[in-house]
Amino acid sequence: ANPSEIAVWIDPRSGAATNILGVFPLIPGDGFGNTIRAASVADANTASGVERAVRRVLGRHASLLGIDVAQLGEARVTDVTPELWQVYIPQVYQGLPVRYGHLVASISHGNLVTVGVDSWGDVRGLSATPLIPAEAAVQGALVLVGRC
Repeated sequence: ANPSEIAVWIDPRSGAATNILGVFPLIPGDGFGNTIRAASVADANTASGVERAVRRVLGRHASLLGIDVAQLGEARVTDVTPELWQVYIPQVYQGLPVRYGHLVASISHGNLVTVGVDSWGDVRGLSATPLIPAEAAVQGALVLVGRC
């Protein structure tokens, strides 16, 4: 893509890219500048092929996006129309979902046209093991709000 035609928004709190708009050929298609052909990429225009292509790009550009690819959960890939794919990947840390954290990407006519994260926090180094049992946490919260 022409760098002068790329727009980027960064979350000032996390440093993660909340949105990158551009034209990046990803899978076979008739989008601007896309010369990728189906014969060169097996199953590229399937949900699993789209997911692999997106994850490959994310892996190459994780530092630019400000994400840890190890925290990418199970993707939901949707073919909205034959020319439009939507990809949603929740943030997961040590097997636990990170509330509201997710990455989204849109592929139009074979080109990745937007990718970014929402509420993506840097949780590396945190323990996923609770310090107190769930019952004690609920009881403590009830005491704080004056219900006990």
